[in-house]
Amino acid sequence: MKKVYGIMVFLLFVVVATALMSEAFLSSYNLENLVRRTALFGIISVGVSFVIISGGIDLSIGSVICLIGCGLPWMLVERQWPLWVALLVVLFVSAAIGLFHGVLITKLKLQPFVVTLCGLLLYRGLTRALTADQTQGFKNEFSGLRTLATGEIAIEHMLVVLGPLLLAAMLLSRVVFLKVGNPKIYVAGFITACVFLVLGLTLKQPQSKIHSIEQTGRQTTVQVQVPEGVSAISIYSLDDEIWKKRATRNMRRNKQGRITFVVNGLYGKTSLLAESDPVFSVPMPWLILFVVIVISVIFLNETIYGRYLLALGNNEEAAQYSGIKTDRMIILAYLICSLLAGLGGMLFVLDVNSAQPSDFGNFYELYAIAAAVLGGCSLRGGEGSILGVLFGTALMQTLRNMIVLVDWIPTHIEYAVIGLVILCGVAVDEIMKKLVDRKRITGKQLVGSKDRSSAGI
Repeated sequence: MKKVYGIMVFLLFVVVATALMSEAFLSSYNLENLVRRTALFGIISVGVSFVIISGGIDLSIGSVICLIGCGLPWMLVERQWPLWVALLVVLFVSAAIGLFHGVLITKLKLQPFVVTLCGLLLYRGLTRALTADQTQGFKNEFSGLRTLATGEIAIEHMLVVLGPLLLAAMLLSRVVFLKVGNPKIYVAGFITACVFLVLGLTLKQPQSKIHSIEQTGRQTTVQVQVPEGVSAISIYSLDDEIWKKRATRNMRRNKQGRITFVVNGLYGKTSLLAESDPVFSVPMPWLILFVVIVISVIFLNETIYGRYLLALGNNEEAAQYSGIKTDRMIILAYLICSLLAGLGGMLFVLDVNSAQPSDFGNFYELYAIAAAVLGGCSLRGGEGSILGVLFGTALMQTLRNMIVLVDWIPTHIEYAVIGLVILCGVAVDEIMKKLVDRKRITGKQLVGSKDRSSAGI
């Protein structure tokens, strides 16, 4: 937990420093993009953390993201496959890749570095051959599917969802896995879930309403009554799907507290709706990341298989002698990593709506590995924290954002920063290991000397 606290403090320092150096950092547009990117990269970082905890490494994540990210629109748009078939293929391919890596590592005793490095080249080459190296995208189709990555959920609705999810996670941990753990954790979780529910049910934005509508030529002028405390509203047509929303921010009300819209087209009062925008909206990938984190935390900390992974990373030979089926656990770790990489690849392409096989997902594995290492996952294996991985991901994305926004920082040093971060993380991990080992040896020597003195030797 000390590593998690350290990364939290470092993240807070970077956030404050970036906000002081760039006014654009705290803009709603930038923060929304930062939060969304953190969620997307967080999903693949959680996946690679399982492999690192087991003592392995996966360098093929970026190419798996490319394969899935280019393959999904290729199947849906170019080949006109049904949506459910394409999603099943994505799931199957992602699982097959993880199984393939695990079998090569466990049965043929190949090094994880070599296997996944070959996978990095293999999957990107297959993607370029499959798509004829042409850019793939959804065009204007599959808008419903794209809301998984581009959609937002109001904070009050998010809290209402998170409350029952947290209670369900604790119930799953207690009933299914038959493990009580620390009672304080359950008490804190129950209180947090109740707070989420209360806030979600009470946090409401004052509602706006249409005051008047006037039509001139082919234009409609709409006056909306805006209550105090509302910072943004949206107006949209219930009949015309060509435009769904026209939002305004930093609104200037008149003396009566009204704001005027001018809309092209003729609309009646019954076909237009005005509503206050949420107090704060959470990108949809964060809800997906929350589910992934809850499941991962329960699996790693509350199940015997999570303990097996930690034991495997600490000492594979000892774990094998103690009866743990190490081959199965290694395969499981790579399977989880590839499945989450596939999920990440799907969300990435749904977010940007376009993927170029030659560079889509390039170096994403470095961001994932760096986030896991910063979050407390030891590259030697046997140690890791899912919560720490989340903070490590947020730190990496904030550093990227700082490089882009701060004028005097050259933008082309991004990868140098990533390399330096990984190097510092590994160095700190090694230094901490040596300090702990030295303290343990010193403690044993002190105990031995006391035993000898008490025996009169």
